[in-house]
Amino acid sequence: CLVVGGYYNGSATETFYRVDFATQAGGVGTAVTYLPLLRNHRYTVNITAVLSAGYATAAEAFAYPAMNIATGITMQVESDAGNIMFDKNSYLSVDRQAVTVPCGIITTLTDNRNLLTLKTDVATGWTAAVYDDADCTAQTSASAWLTLHYGTTTATSLTGAATGSINEAGTALSLYTTAGNSADGATDRTAYVKVSAGRFAYTVKVTQQRDVWAYSNVIAVSTEGKSGYDLANKLTFAESAADNSSIPANVQGVFFRFGSLVAVNGSPLSNGDVRFFSSTASGAANSIVYYPMATQPASWDAVPYVTTGRTQDPTVDQFMVDYRGVGYDATTGKGDICRYITDQGWVTGKWRMPTAAELSDLLGQGTNVKYGTFAGVSVYPETYGMYEISNGWFVGANATTDASAHFEDGEMPSTVRFLSESGWRHQTSGSLDTPGVNANYWSCSPAGVGYAGRIRMVSTDIRRDQCQRGYAFSVRCIRQ
Repeated sequence: CLVVGGYYNGSATETFYRVDFATQAGGVGTAVTYLPLLRNHRYTVNITAVLSAGYATAAEAFAYPAMNIATGITMQVESDAGNIMFDKNSYLSVDRQAVTVPCGIITTLTDNRNLLTLKTDVATGWTAAVYDDADCTAQTSASAWLTLHYGTTTATSLTGAATGSINEAGTALSLYTTAGNSADGATDRTAYVKVSAGRFAYTVKVTQQRDVWAYSNVIAVSTEGKSGYDLANKLTFAESAADNSSIPANVQGVFFRFGSLVAVNGSPLSNGDVRFFSSTASGAANSIVYYPMATQPASWDAVPYVTTGRTQDPTVDQFMVDYRGVGYDATTGKGDICRYITDQGWVTGKWRMPTAAELSDLLGQGTNVKYGTFAGVSVYPETYGMYEISNGWFVGANATTDASAHFEDGEMPSTVRFLSESGWRHQTSGSLDTPGVNANYWSCSPAGVGYAGRIRMVSTDIRRDQCQRGYAFSVRCIRQ
């Protein structure tokens, strides 16, 4: 309840009234329903009538039932208010303590990811500025990549509207990143935005993620090159835009069942399979291009993959859990193929498979753009994943309708990736589904018994969901 004091009808004596946060649906004399007082809700008490003098003291008014006063109470939800600072006269609210933005350049509003909502009733309005440090003393490096945008104003320091409904309803302050974070060896970088209003000050930490995604699917490398018929002696992929000159961004790549270290080719023949490896293997197993175990699997059913059932969790790396912090077991041919490739020294950086949450993050960084005709293609049988497929999706913070220019150049910028419509192999037969029409990309996250997280791509849609683990899909690695 509230206790308010006042002077009834011009009296020189102050008396006190109890105001309950309650409603009486049936009117005076009926049951009282008390309202919960919730965080980030605004309660407005309107005194509609005072019938007589109140209690002699505030303590009496608090202790006894409300009388001689009529009120109406309205409640307004302000769930976007976030963190509120206030005194008896005014307040400042900022909806977030921290903001994380992708590695690329962002100069537009992106699904509210780079937006702060400010509210205040301070008469002089608010100011905001970018700083290098949490103490908000230095302004040197952060302003080189982070600017603030309000209305038509873009700067590293700006003043907001002075007063009025725009502040009470919520002022949108956009955080623009004017430089990418894609240098070799880059780490996440931080800046701080200090929002001030009157005596209030609030600091928001802004983190720009480093460039983490590989620039191509995993391919196999044969001792005889693309025209050979030998098993591959290593697996690799493009780690940088420069690598796209030798491993183009749109290569098909090889396929892996969920948590398998056995690479399967994606090349069809007239019978839907590739039959040019071990004569002792049968069916789709003949399409195996790499395996780490002592013996090549003799059938599709013998191609190993992780079947351990775990609770669905898009943030979990199942292979690090199952294989005790290493991430794989080469003797059984199971685990994280990206960690395995890293430990073999076949790439220079440290890589792993992405979680399902990270796949969602990749798709949510910007507008995903479809590219190509999405017609089926015939892949030469000896390509080891190097066949270039010009159908797929551009994803990433700066994937736009102009992204096709990057594809034609052969090198992806740090803020865009191309996911080829590489096809896939069926879980029961190993038969190939047409490249150029659809594709899937595995995560390392479980989605319940028998299922795991993936990206699913067709001509009309790209999304993150889950699928049975026995299928063989593409893999796009992410930096550790």
